[in-house]
Amino acid sequence: MIDQKLLDILVCPLSKKPLRYNSSTSELISDEIGATFAFRNGIPNLMPDDGRLLRKNNANTSETDCSKEK
Repeated sequence: MIDQKLLDILVCPLSKKPLRYNSSTSELISDEIGATFAFRNGIPNLMPDDGRLLRKNNANTSETDCSKEK
């Protein structure tokens, strides 16, 4: 679980909008752009090239690297 005070100040590095924590995947999600950011050694990894975009294709969700969408 991430500390709520930290979550209150973290923003997406691309959209600058708030992030939400997904406890089932232990990732931060930017709903604004549909990207996820993982933790490394307990530290949020908010490097744009390390994020993954979530895309809805029909009923399936696929993940792609944010860096490939530039």
